[in-house]
Amino acid sequence: MKMSINALQVKHGDSIVIEIEWATDKVFRILVDGGPPGVIAKINIPALKSHQAKALTSALDSYRDAGLSLDLTVLTHIDSDHIGGLLAAYKREDYRRVLGTGIWFNSARLIASELTTVQSDGSDFAIDQISGPETSVKQAADLDDLLDELKPTRRLVIAGQQMQYEWGTIDILSPTSTQLNELAVKWEMEVPSKETWRDQI
Repeated sequence: MKMSINALQVKHGDSIVIEIEWATDKVFRILVDGGPPGVIAKINIPALKSHQAKALTSALDSYRDAGLSLDLTVLTHIDSDHIGGLLAAYKREDYRRVLGTGIWFNSARLIASELTTVQSDGSDFAIDQISGPETSVKQAADLDDLLDELKPTRRLVIAGQQMQYEWGTIDILSPTSTQLNELAVKWEMEVPSKETWRDQI
């Protein structure tokens, strides 16, 4: 089995493409985060690519042009320099097939609908640990709404889980259920509505 890890240049943010070649002509492709806003070209015009091409745009273009798609897209957390580029990519129709049908994104609705079945780990986690100017709850809510329309395969990702694939296992190290509860509270505080996220489930 061979694995390649490509850390893309996405300004001050993070975006990583992982390819796991586990058998002849069998490759599992993962995109982890999408960098900040502005790393995805909003339009697909070849004449502009020479001076406006971005690393993530180029990576997604290469998959699209080859007729390939990602097997898994992962959003580790909702800081703007991780979610901004991913949100922009999902807004482009020509990238939606490339982004595949599976995403790990612990959104407010997903937390509210599934966390009741998860027992707290008993650890303490202060709300200010997930608060700050870099955290973009608004972008996260926008992505949540967009994914509701696109309906990819989604599941809550919690520390201790093991995700089984034909090529191997991914062990989930974080977040804990306590951290997810705190994140859900922050979501409700920063994206006010007539009903809370939990009431909408």
